[in-house]
Amino acid sequence: MQRKLYRAFSFVDNHPDLGSVCFSWFYHLREKPVAPYEDLIEGYTELDEPLKDRVPRDVDELFTDEETQALVAYLEKNHGFESFLIEKPVPLRLEDLGDEKTLRIKHDAPGAIYMLSTEPGYNLPFEVWAYYHLLDDWETEKTGPSDIISMGEEKVVWLAKQIFTAFPRLVTGLKFYILDCGCIYYQRKFFDGTLVSEAGIYRDAEDGPCQACMAIDGT
Repeated sequence: MQRKLYRAFSFVDNHPDLGSVCFSWFYHLREKPVAPYEDLIEGYTELDEPLKDRVPRDVDELFTDEETQALVAYLEKNHGFESFLIEKPVPLRLEDLGDEKTLRIKHDAPGAIYMLSTEPGYNLPFEVWAYYHLLDDWETEKTGPSDIISMGEEKVVWLAKQIFTAFPRLVTGLKFYILDCGCIYYQRKFFDGTLVSEAGIYRDAEDGPCQACMAIDGT
């Protein structure tokens, strides 16, 4: 039985075709669920028919632990892409899958699909595509910290834009860790492939100091 499923993202600053871009990777056309939907989705049997049709499709786009490890390794080896993951504990709640909380619905243009599994030399035993968002098109004035609520994914997209803007042509990748306390730890990857060992920390100022992270770093 799957205990967790994962959503995977990559931020790339210098993609040859897309420039600064966020990829939201998904399993394309899963033939059968990784477990019965009754076990994967909280309250599945009580869903009405429209949701019973849509929600399983959203769940099928998530990755298992083994699939995630294979995808992350492939992206790093073949493209030099760093990835970050968001865990989805099973059974999944509907609020973790709603369209309004998915990057492709709120921020991506229609048809913004990157078909990774169609590229030459692709060798994973499952198909992976991505919804993508061009970071150069992000409207900074509408996405200040006070406007970014509820989803760690949205905060990360905003933060990545700030970092890429602050370090043009120097930082080419980012690795993020989203904590339960709401803080985001991140590592910068430079153009020579070096991953900075010291992690930066981001937290909305309006949330006040984080007691958990202050205890960790001794402040």
